[in-house]
Amino acid sequence: HETFKLTDTISYRPDFYIPEDNLYIEVKGRLLDADLLKLELFESLGFTILLWDSDELQRLNLIDHNKKVIYND
Repeated sequence: HETFKLTDTISYRPDFYIPEDNLYIEVKGRLLDADLLKLELFESLGFTILLWDSDELQRLNLIDHNKKVIYND
């Protein structure tokens, strides 16, 4: 994981990086204004990032409707 300096006072470390697609992924259950600012600054530097919220995690079948992680054995 790499930490990016976005401004003199704001740093950001994405949750995941997919090198094959040069794609970053951020997982947020609750999105705050400060989080949005970091994502916007990160994108303004030319990076591609996807935001996965609870709806997306459910769509991907990673959590259930109660927001519990789905384990596939």
